[in-house]
Amino acid sequence: MRLYSELKTRKKLREKEEAKKKKDEEKKKKEEEKAATQPPGAKAKAPEEILDPTQYTNNRKQFVQKIREEGKNPYPHKFDRTHRIDEFT
Repeated sequence: MRLYSELKTRKKLREKEEAKKKKDEEKKKKEEEKAATQPPGAKAKAPEEILDPTQYTNNRKQFVQKIREEGKNPYPHKFDRTHRIDEFT
């Protein structure tokens, strides 16, 4: 009984891997088609997979440090209002 369960689990895992591989191939194909239709001088966006998630945290820390160096509080208790909502639209 246990062997059957293990075989069934492995089969499902292989099917998931195949489906993921197929989906990735389709996504890559679409990206290539999209890149081919762009004008020659257009900048291509970086895929999300290339961007390092820790870089977002580092960018935020640098931004907060820059505000502190300017002598401002990056997390103020109160905010100065510059626009009213009816002026915004």
